[in-house]
Formats: sequence, structure tokens, C-alpha cells
Amino acid sequence: DLARALAGLFVMGGRSGSGLRESVQPSGPGDASGALPEFNFSKDPEAAAFVMSLPVPKTLVPFDAAFPVAITAEEVLSLPVASALGPHRARLARFARKQDLLRRVLGRRPGQAAGGFHPWDVVAAAALAAPEVFGAGRSVLVRVDAAGRTFLAEAGEGDPHAVYLPGPLDVALFRGAFLSYLSRC
Repeated sequence: DLARALAGLFVMGGRSGSGLRESVQPSGPGDASGALPEFNFSKDPEAAAFVMSLPVPKTLVPFDAAFPVAITAEEVLSLPVASALGPHRARLARFARKQDLLRRVLGRRPGQAAGGFHPWDVVAAAALAAPEVFGAGRSVLVRVDAAGRTFLAEAGEGDPHAVYLPGPLDVALFRGAFLSYLSRC
């Protein structure tokens, strides 16, 4: 049995804020109450729903947890040439500029930082490696619909299907730790 083999899971997917809704059930057929699908969950909503229903400890880092931080081209170019990213600084700086331009053209979501790219996967990894960069979280139940949209409800005490949703990202703490790490590797 898969659930017995797992000590826990850290999952990046779903949305919070404007996209993760505080209701496990849509208000009517086909109605997601404005919730937006998220890339990871929308690629295989059935698998995402299965994972969210497993009776194992789970931490969900939603897509927009990384919105408050954007790594700029200038920050990338300030990394030491001798670092692991040194040979790739110019290409990564171009990516940061293109992401900033894309967000200016398409518009930013509420709370989405300007200036570069959002390090989504690194923010998700921080929930495991450096949970202190997040504020206090809460336990929720997560339902994923057929489009990959996520819906929340408060979890009851001891619910085996509860998912831990970390609190807000401490941007200064995260940015400092992340850029310091990149400078040293």
C-alpha cells in the first residue's frame, strides 16, 4: 500500500489567494467560483486529486507562494563568475528580463513581485529544507476538480487527509538565503 510506504509528501501545485477557493464544493455544475487551474495540477488532475487524498502527512506549497519574490537580472549578474551558475549568468539574466516583460504585458496577479522570475520550485523546496522562511500555516482539506482547480476547507483535528498549507513567505529571509547559497556553490 502506497500510503504506508510514505512518511509524508511535499507537493507544489494548486493556487492560493485569487485562485485557491475556500470551499470544497463548487456552487453549481461546472462552477469553480472563480478558481483558476494551476499548471502542475491541470496536467493530471486525477493524479493530483489522488495524492491530495492520501492519508499521509502532506505539505502543499501553492503556485503563487512564490509570487512575492522575483529574482532580477541584476541579482543574477551579481553572482560570482566562479559559482556553479557563473557560466549561465547571462542566459539566466535574459530569462529574468523576459519574465519581467511578460508579466508587464500580461499583467501581474495580486501580490506578484516585479522585476524577474519567480523561483517556484525553490520556494517549494524551502518548505522542506528551510520551513522558517514561511509564516504559520494551517491544516486544510484540498479537493482538485477535473480541470486542476483547487478548493479548500478547514480540516478537522486529526483528519488523516489534512494537508498543511504554509503561511506567507518571508521574502527578505528567503531571498537572502537563496542568493547567499547561489553565491557559495
